[in-house]
Amino acid sequence: MFPAMVALFIDGQNIPYNLYEDILNLAKTKGEILQTFIFANVASSWSKEKIKLFGAILILMDENCDEFLHKQVLGFIREKPKELHSVIIASNDKDFTKTIKIVQEEDMEVLGIGYNNPSKELMQVSDGFCTLLSKERQRQKFLKEAENIEEVVKLKDEVFKNKEIITKLQKENSELKQQINKEIQKYASCKLKETTKELHFEYK
Repeated sequence: MFPAMVALFIDGQNIPYNLYEDILNLAKTKGEILQTFIFANVASSWSKEKIKLFGAILILMDENCDEFLHKQVLGFIREKPKELHSVIIASNDKDFTKTIKIVQEEDMEVLGIGYNNPSKELMQVSDGFCTLLSKERQRQKFLKEAENIEEVVKLKDEVFKNKEIITKLQKENSELKQQINKEIQKYASCKLKETTKELHFEYK
């Protein structure tokens, strides 16, 4: 049985080169990478680092790469080897939602990888999606989570305090009820004695 194979397509126009290793590692969790295609502008960071791309096919263009990437993906999967299991598209661009839908019609799983603020449409249409964050975004996320944890702790403290107040009020209410019952019994006892005296007097 052949191992699961994946084809990786990277939109270098909105995915920076410094994420390349992270993208490769994510792709490898889905299977063996059959081929990696990178589409980028001539002046991009991908062009400057092309010697480090380890066998990936880098296609540099002066114009928008989206349409070319779309055609390349469709051309590749229609001539796909039998062992090809998944296509992975790394992009933030919602224009690739149509690409993903067409690939899915070919009974092919499509996974997405985005950066910081990927398109919601892209995330929804993919069979699975992972968002990579810059260090600043990671820091912001950590701070936000820390704030949320702090808020939860505050809420728990408030709930605990409220429980203490409720318990105290319930105790005071119980004591008040007992006191009222005692007063009622005392009053009833006094009235009973007075009534008994009156009856005794009348009897005489």
